[in-house]
Amino acid sequence: MINQAETERLRFVEERDGKDEALAFAKQTMAIYRQAVLNKNHFGSTRTYRQRFIEGYLSFKEYCHANT
Repeated sequence: MINQAETERLRFVEERDGKDEALAFAKQTMAIYRQAVLNKNHFGSTRTYRQRFIEGYLSFKEYCHANT
């Protein structure tokens, strides 16, 4: 599942900082998104944003698998 916005963010980080930093960024952001979805007090867990956070998480996960 590719989220175009997240793909563009990763491409930007990769071009600016290199593949290793883009991979680190992806892993860090995956953790943040996961915590947001699981935290009932975070807006990422609300109906409006939950799907977006999950799609972003899956995009980062796919990037990590493809680049490790």
